[in-house]
Amino acid sequence: MVDILDEAIQDIKEERVERLFFKYAKVFIMLIVAFLIGSISYYGWKTFKENKIYALGGEYLMGMYRMQSKDFQKGADIMERLATGDISYSALAGLNYASFLSIKQQFTKAGQVYKMIGDNTDFDPLFREFAQLMQISMRLNAKELDARQGIEEYENYIKNNSIFKASAIEQQAVLYLSLGEKEKAKEMLNTVITSADAPSMMKRRAEELLVLTSL
Repeated sequence: MVDILDEAIQDIKEERVERLFFKYAKVFIMLIVAFLIGSISYYGWKTFKENKIYALGGEYLMGMYRMQSKDFQKGADIMERLATGDISYSALAGLNYASFLSIKQQFTKAGQVYKMIGDNTDFDPLFREFAQLMQISMRLNAKELDARQGIEEYENYIKNNSIFKASAIEQQAVLYLSLGEKEKAKEMLNTVITSADAPSMMKRRAEELLVLTSL
């Protein structure tokens, strides 16, 4: 009798499991399908992203090649397109494009490109700080700032303790010289010469400029 009862209970359990399976089979299948789709989407996107980066890298190198050859304008066109595209190469391309605009003396437009890079917090701080420094230079060349305003802009830049701080101080010295304020220029140049951060080439240039302060 006990054996028959146990067998009946077991049959009920198995029947219940079977009913539950059929009841929730669609849910289980949907979850499995969703997982598979998610996995495929992730790895598909990853592959797509990698392929896109490789393609952009090839395009960037082609732009560099053209800019260093006779197809300078075509190279610049590539850089302009990349500068407003995927973040992988947009900062580098933007810096190259801004440099091209500067050479063409399109200082206002170059300044705008540098500003775009300098303001983008997704970019590497090194690119941003360099772009911010160059933006001041472009604004000076475009006559958007006079010498006194330029000195003030560089002063604000220096306060952020950028890696390019020595370059900003050097530019301040040049502006002070243009204003005839030789003592102030001398002070700035000596700061560059004694700076641990300034490269040797910049220090030599500062020493040469220092001669002008005694004329």
